[in-house]
Amino acid sequence: PRECEAAEARHAEATAAREAAEARRAEATAAREAAEARRAAATAAREAAEQRRAEATAAREAAEQRRAEAVAAREEADRASAAAAAAREAADASEQVAREAYKVAEDFLEEAKATVLEGAIWWMNRELEEAKKFLPQGKYKW
Repeated sequence: PRECEAAEARHAEATAAREAAEARRAEATAAREAAEARRAAATAAREAAEQRRAEATAAREAAEQRRAEAVAAREEADRASAAAAAAREAADASEQVAREAYKVAEDFLEEAKATVLEGAIWWMNRELEEAKKFLPQGKYKW
């Protein structure tokens, strides 16, 4: 009887210890699963951040490329503008030379009218009128 009571007490004690261990095991399992879930969430967040970083890096590189292209285009436009300005100046100078040459020829014709025959004057006048057609008409009125 006493031995039975002692065995029952030990059995109850062992059962209580086993149940407490199982409860602690269940708590540890729940904690491990929660930690694994947080680890998985952190891993997913890190991977998403790395993906966004890669996308941002690609976008930055593309923007830098477009900027370099824009700078090159602007430099080319500046060179073309300078060339156009130089060509415009050369054209203006050539036009001025042509106008001066026309004026000299016209003055010569006026002087020659007093000494040269009418047929030659008519021919020179016709040549001057023909040359006048090739002079720009926009800037100056004749």
